[in-house]
Amino acid sequence: MLEEQDSATPGLHQNEMEIIELESSIVEMINVNASWTSDYNTKTLSDLNIKVKSGKLCAIIGSVGSGKSSILQLLLGELPIYSGDVLINGDVSYGSQESWLFSGSVRNNILFGLPYDKLRYQETVKHCALLTDFQQLPHGDKTFVGERGCSLSGGQRARVSLARAVYKNASIYLLDDPLSAVDAHVGKQLFDECIGPLGYLARQRATRILVTHQVHFLKDADWIVVMDQGKILRQGTYNDVMEIDLAQYVSPVTSEDDIEDEGIDDEDDIPFIDDAPDGVKGYSRVKTSDPLKTLSRASIISSAGDVSAVAENDARQEENSEVRIPFYRVFWHYFRAGANFPVLMLFLLFLLFSQLVTSGSDYFVTFWTNQEFLRLLGDETYFSTEEGLYIYGFLILAVVAVTLSRGFMFFAICMRSSKKLHDKSFLCLLHSPMCFFDTNPCGRILNRFSKDMGAVDELLPKAIIEAAQVNN
Repeated sequence: MLEEQDSATPGLHQNEMEIIELESSIVEMINVNASWTSDYNTKTLSDLNIKVKSGKLCAIIGSVGSGKSSILQLLLGELPIYSGDVLINGDVSYGSQESWLFSGSVRNNILFGLPYDKLRYQETVKHCALLTDFQQLPHGDKTFVGERGCSLSGGQRARVSLARAVYKNASIYLLDDPLSAVDAHVGKQLFDECIGPLGYLARQRATRILVTHQVHFLKDADWIVVMDQGKILRQGTYNDVMEIDLAQYVSPVTSEDDIEDEGIDDEDDIPFIDDAPDGVKGYSRVKTSDPLKTLSRASIISSAGDVSAVAENDARQEENSEVRIPFYRVFWHYFRAGANFPVLMLFLLFLLFSQLVTSGSDYFVTFWTNQEFLRLLGDETYFSTEEGLYIYGFLILAVVAVTLSRGFMFFAICMRSSKKLHDKSFLCLLHSPMCFFDTNPCGRILNRFSKDMGAVDELLPKAIIEAAQVNN
């Protein structure tokens, strides 16, 4: 429990909350003052007193910027506290307002590193209105969602994010407006079957704190908190809160009566696909009277599923690190990017000439030694000792000149090759279709233009020249 700070010396508390053991799961805030900044005068939350009993549904409403999401950040330990106590008993699961997905399959985004529990997983996706989505996705819940879930619609991303929070077996669920990204029909489905008093979480006896703008759901909440400018305007039951005019404190939303007027039968499941008009192929309602039948229609790929489909989908996730290209073609394309064919032939002739000069200097040393031996025996020689020194000195200078020239010419070609390969890769990237960016994370693309191009610029020329010199 956070110790209350002396009002005479205001300052930020340490950003932590102690989990206390009570008789039942409970969330309680007592005289809490908190702020995102170090200025005590600009409070984000002021005089906050809220108590949520175990297994109840607490709805937090208010206008934009009134502090609804800040309460959830406070319970998560992200919002620093000036004074007051925050008591939490139980495990917490959080569903953010902005749906966040990573590059991977839909199932991995829902599990989020937790062990796979088949029964809980099926119940979660059913109550989060994902079954029909799995039917229409090419590989069911094994479908690769792409970077930040770009291959899914906004409503699908919101439901997957909600399913991730619901799948975690917790006693307290903090849900930051999960119904705002879906249409009215899907929102009613999610509330009735997942969040509401008869939903999946309620049957698990979980405590739910829901931030929402949907006023028509408030009558099913056990406790309602109305926020205004960081303070509690009113809290209590539905009858207590409805005594005030909420129009100026909440955003206008579609009422439940408007939903019923559209002819949606309460016994039918709400269509799961966002913004799909009636009569469109694949847009259907699934009866919930037979849960086993409903689950059997979902294309949830198990270990005994379609192996070929899973392999094909996995191939989209994994990058091919090896392409079968003949060895000589790799070097040909590399050097061809740095110079045209005549220049490459000239460079090859210069390499042969430099090798000839280098080997000639070594041969002359042997020949000169034999000449000196013949001179000691009194035989006739081709040149004197001084002439041999001049010839050998000239060969040494020639070796130094051709070696430096060979190095400069080689690295000039390599630098040009690196530049051409980079420009060609970047041009291909600019002309790539959108599906390329859906299946390849931005980190992978950046890695190709940083680490891999760095290896081509620095490591590859050095390795080639060293290998050539050792072989010589």
